[in-house]
Amino acid sequence: MDPASERTSKWSPATSALSPLKCAHSQCLNREFSTLAPLDTQVSGFMPFPYHQRAAIVREKQAALHAAFADVRHRYDRSPANQRWRRSIEELRAALEAAFPPDFDAALNGLRRADCGGIDVLIEFLEADPMFFRSGYVKTQILRALKRVPLTLPQVSRLHAVILGVVGTRWNREFGDYVRLALKLDDPNLRAGLRELVSAPGADTRRRAKRMLATLPATPGGPPRDWRRQGG
Repeated sequence: MDPASERTSKWSPATSALSPLKCAHSQCLNREFSTLAPLDTQVSGFMPFPYHQRAAIVREKQAALHAAFADVRHRYDRSPANQRWRRSIEELRAALEAAFPPDFDAALNGLRRADCGGIDVLIEFLEADPMFFRSGYVKTQILRALKRVPLTLPQVSRLHAVILGVVGTRWNREFGDYVRLALKLDDPNLRAGLRELVSAPGADTRRRAKRMLATLPATPGGPPRDWRRQGG
């Protein structure tokens, strides 16, 4: 069999990146990440978590993984190319672990149990809106969990800003979950922000704003509407 023929569509670095390989030097890599200075500006003695810097590292390690995979001919041999590929998997895993603050997992798991003690950490993640491998999936989990818990007025205000920011910037795979969270947080302030975006530059921004407005109830507290029946 030709060595290259083993590299079929059934197996790819994307599907193998988080496979259970032992990460021999993850601790060393995590120490390396912990010494990186945040890109954000320190405010009143509080240093925000450097989401965007860590996201850039994940994207870099993911690109390195794909480049290393291109040289692999046999998955199980001990060639230098295969060793480089396996190291790149370990480095991507370490970068993914370092892409979240230490208390992130506990906060998300707590929110799933309706424990709101770490909710501000999760809102900060949505506010930062980092883009990297699997970040959209994490955002979806947060958005769905937020619908099931009570929120304070400051938290609602922050989430309004998050929703309007997404409407004003891009389509994404979790846009429907932002719409569903908007249904929970529906109030005159959110609607006013959406109406402003209906008149904003950019056809996609206007389309997203119209679609979200068309999904909100005709009157606050009513049932959601189907935007597709309104030409949104």
